[in-house]
Amino acid sequence: MSAPNEQSAVAPAELLYVFADRLLPKGNMLNGYVVPGTDARVVYNDLAIDVVVAALWGLRERGAIRIESSVKKVLFVSHHEVHLTRTGEAVEAEGLAALMFRNIGDATELGAVLLAVFGRTPYALQGITHLEFESAATHGYLKKTGNDKGERVPEAIERLQPAYDAFAAAWSAFQKNEAELFDALQKRTKTAITMLAPPESSGNQ
Repeated sequence: MSAPNEQSAVAPAELLYVFADRLLPKGNMLNGYVVPGTDARVVYNDLAIDVVVAALWGLRERGAIRIESSVKKVLFVSHHEVHLTRTGEAVEAEGLAALMFRNIGDATELGAVLLAVFGRTPYALQGITHLEFESAATHGYLKKTGNDKGERVPEAIERLQPAYDAFAAAWSAFQKNEAELFDALQKRTKTAITMLAPPESSGNQ
């Protein structure tokens, strides 16, 4: 396990995951995900979706990709599409952001990127959160106690606070100043995750 380096930027998706209890709606026994190191539950779907959005937003902020959204109507039903284009060379991304970046080319649709990362599976939510759990544990913010379960490392979390404060402010500004894009990213991620489930699955995501 490597010690956290406070001088390096922490990935937005990882910050959102570690501090999800401060940023996401409360969940319950049916729809909730226990944020590692806390007693708080957040809505599982919302967590996974926002981790994807944060990963893409973080790549864009580093100049690695361009994000373009559009709405298409088919039989009077609107469908969001999000196209991702690589605009920079390889970046030192980790977790979900790294895997998505590897599968982004020229105007690659978000659904195709997630399919390339996870394949056909009814467990995409678990895959998304697992990647960020492992990243947080590797960086020393969480101490593993079980399968995707862990305790926060107090001194590491304390050192992470300035990075979280900066992220939370920027994340809030993104939602406010680019509300249309943020909404499109959330909606397309939600439908893309649902469509990853094989036809024989009952869609229990």
